[in-house]
Amino acid sequence: VSISWRRAEFFLFGDVRGRIDSPSSATFHNLISSEIKPDDLSLILDFSKVSFISSAGLRILLIIAKEYANSEKLFGLCSLPSIVQEVMGVSGFKRIVRIFDSLEESLKEIGIELPVEEDDSPDIGEKETSDSTRFLDTFSQNILTERFIDVALYSIQKYENETGEKLSPEVQEQAIREIEVELAEIREEIRRKVWGYRMKIFYASDIKLRKFLDK
Repeated sequence: VSISWRRAEFFLFGDVRGRIDSPSSATFHNLISSEIKPDDLSLILDFSKVSFISSAGLRILLIIAKEYANSEKLFGLCSLPSIVQEVMGVSGFKRIVRIFDSLEESLKEIGIELPVEEDDSPDIGEKETSDSTRFLDTFSQNILTERFIDVALYSIQKYENETGEKLSPEVQEQAIREIEVELAEIREEIRRKVWGYRMKIFYASDIKLRKFLDK
């Protein structure tokens, strides 16, 4: 993951690129924290070139959002590709962090203009349909390989953001254990269903071929 930064007075804009998951989440956090200044009035992250974000990455965004929650400063995301929107939709993330359809919409909200920079790299949303399908397949695979502790920590962070309550380490540890057991059961159920769907597809293909050849 990488971030290209632009400033306009006290307004900070980051062009985020790559994949934000458990291995890269710490780097992602450091990239943001090291750039923010105390007198910044807003932080907008452009996600148009983000290929995937896991619960570990979402948790980092919630940590940043919490720093902005008790002030008049603005923290938001813009230009989310469909795959990222799907992740944020199912995780309940949109209830907490402001999301803009485009960078232009966020600039209009703030009331400033941002110098335009030439960038030839395509947005994720501009890729061909085959690429979109590939990203959706990647999303499905990541749901099954998501680290349970990352999901649990995201849920805890989201709860703390929404309620303002700080859970003790002991309560967090117990909650994580309970969540991990529950998620393990759900994962096995999903895997069984996926296996059944695959078997059904191959069986249907065999039957269709035989019917076609019998014509």
